Amino acid sequence: MTARTLDAIAAWDARVSLALQARRNCPVNVVCQALSWSGAGGVWFGLGGALWLLHRTGHDVMPAQETFLAGMAGAFVTLLVGSALKVLTGRRRPFMADIGVRAAIWAPGKARSFPSTHASTAICLATALLASGHPLAWAVTVWAAGVAFSRVWLGVHFVTDVLGGAALGVAFGLAPWEQLLRW
Repeated sequence: MTARTLDAIAAWDARVSLALQARRNCPVNVVCQALSWSGAGGVWFGLGGALWLLHRTGHDVMPAQETFLAGMAGAFVTLLVGSALKVLTGRRRPFMADIGVRAAIWAPGKARSFPSTHASTAICLATALLASGHPLAWAVTVWAAGVAFSRVWLGVHFVTDVLGGAALGVAFGLAPWEQLLRW
């Protein structure tokens, strides 16, 4: 990609972020903040750990819990890869890019923006569940879309960060996690 193309994409990202910021309102902010927090690593580790412990003791609390856990394992790998990509790309978050965007939720100031690991992990889980025909796949897909949208709405990611995270999530979500974990 040429520098001119990258500049045009960055300018578009800035315009979208500023346009969404101008439309923010309290009810949507609250919903987006809840969605965003639900996609955070601590929530994932807590839910995944609890489901794994319940499964290991023979207490499955959802249909196809083992498949769900395999998708969560894939999301964890996606988180690791996405975090490494963030270090390599070094892109600043919208609220740190000196374009006038304010974050509507807490985000670490030194954290990098591309790709969105909230989006990549949520979409990885949704993709894995859709690919396996899991009964909760569509509900998780709606949730994942909400998590991805919330990151842009709240001013902590650019649209292209979320699109990059989504592409990463789909790619990793299509991996055969159940077979890989058995192997």
